[in-house]
Amino acid sequence: MTRRRTLKARMAEWVPGWLLRARRRLTGVPDYLTAEPRPMIFFHHDIVLAWSPKSACTDLMLWYLAQEGLLQEAMDLNPFAHVYRGERYYLSASYKARARALAASGGRGFTLVRVTRDPAKRLVSIFRYVLRMKFMDPFVAAKIGRDPAQGLSLLDLDQTLRGEDLGVHGRINVHCHRQDQPVWHLPFD
Repeated sequence: MTRRRTLKARMAEWVPGWLLRARRRLTGVPDYLTAEPRPMIFFHHDIVLAWSPKSACTDLMLWYLAQEGLLQEAMDLNPFAHVYRGERYYLSASYKARARALAASGGRGFTLVRVTRDPAKRLVSIFRYVLRMKFMDPFVAAKIGRDPAQGLSLLDLDQTLRGEDLGVHGRINVHCHRQDQPVWHLPFD
C-alpha cells in the first residue's frame, strides 16, 4: 500500500466522506480559508462567521442558514446541517465568490464573528464526543494500549491527545483541535 493511499485511508477513518469532498481546493483562495471548519460568509453582508468545533457549531450553522434563507434547502438535503455545508454550501458559486472576495481583502472591510467555548466545558464535550463516536476507537486504542470499550478516563484522553498536532492541519479529528482558526488572524475591521 502506498503512503498516499495509506494517508487517504487514514483520513477516511477520521473525517466523514462529505467533508472530504468539501475540502476540494478553491482556486485563488489561501489555506486559511480551507482549514476545517471553514467559515461561513454572508452573501449580502460583509460578515464572516467562524467557530471552533464543540462550540455550538450546529446551532450557529442553523442560525446562519436561517438568516441566509437556506435552512429549508439544507433540511431537505439532510437533517444534519453539516452535510449541507459540505455537499452544497462550500461548493456553491456564491460561497466561492465570497471566499475569493474575503481573500482579496485580507479581512479588511469584513466583520468577524468568532465563537469559542469555555475550555473546561469544551474538554468535557470533547470527552463525551470521543466516548460516543466509535470511529475514533482504533486511534484511541493505539495510543492507550487497550480497547476504549473497556472504559476511558480523562487521563486516557490526555494520553491520546498528548504529542498530537491539535492545530487545524493535524491528523486528529477536528473536534479535538485547539480553539484556533487561521482566518481569525486576519486584520478584520
